[in-house]
Amino acid sequence: MGKNYVLYNPFADNGKGELNSRKVKEYLKGEIEFTDMSKVSNYQDLFRKFAPDDRLIICGGDGTLIRFVNACDDMIPDNEVYLFPVGTGNDFLLDIGYKDGKGPVLINKFLSDLPWVEVKGKKYYFIDNVACGIDGWVCEIADQKKGRNPGANINYTTIAISGLLGKYKPCNARVTVDGQTMDYRRVWMAPSMNGRYFGGGMMVTPYQDRLSADRTLTLMMFTGSNRLKTAVTFPQIFSGKHVNSPHTVFVKGHDIVVEFDEPRAVQIDGETILGVTRYHAVKI
Repeated sequence: MGKNYVLYNPFADNGKGELNSRKVKEYLKGEIEFTDMSKVSNYQDLFRKFAPDDRLIICGGDGTLIRFVNACDDMIPDNEVYLFPVGTGNDFLLDIGYKDGKGPVLINKFLSDLPWVEVKGKKYYFIDNVACGIDGWVCEIADQKKGRNPGANINYTTIAISGLLGKYKPCNARVTVDGQTMDYRRVWMAPSMNGRYFGGGMMVTPYQDRLSADRTLTLMMFTGSNRLKTAVTFPQIFSGKHVNSPHTVFVKGHDIVVEFDEPRAVQIDGETILGVTRYHAVKI
């Protein structure tokens, strides 16, 4: 029986990551070694310790998983890799149909040939989405709130509604998908989606399939000149009913460039980058 290497993010779930990761022991057999992800300087050194039948279990949420992938530079070991949910954001697990109480879930097939995005000259892999607009602004405001009160419970929906009703200003965007360019006015959000969900269960792109044979991303443009009508439509995103709204446009493609006429916050699987005017997402 192989050894279980458990990686935990101490900052997950508002600082409860280490404590909550211990719950994974009830699902594992054999020797277990716990490792603090924040203290790993080189994952390839860790992977060289693995025997062929050893298992890697990552404890955390979306943010933990994407930090791991980027720290590995997309060089995931051949061993079985599992994810055990410990954190506040689990859109990835929701997308793949995971149910609470099932224990660690095998995720190797979802980590193969991930899409990537270039922002400010730097390349990032992403699991679920990259987005620029009010969703990035929501992450920016949430980060500010966490900075003032690290243990605070953040209501992302409340922040989003406050932005729709006056605190966030939409801007114009030029979008190029597989060489075809389109211009949009009064853009509220422009996420390129690898999965269906972001923001804690918002079904942004109901028909996106991360394992589809055509290996495309789905860009969703959410536009609107009337704040009140936009705010009324926005909650439909939670259930995916916005697909029939005149405020939304969906475009599939392998190579997506989104350019805003004013700097905006970009979020990559919940991780925020400020002052961005352009992102370039690719899945091939």
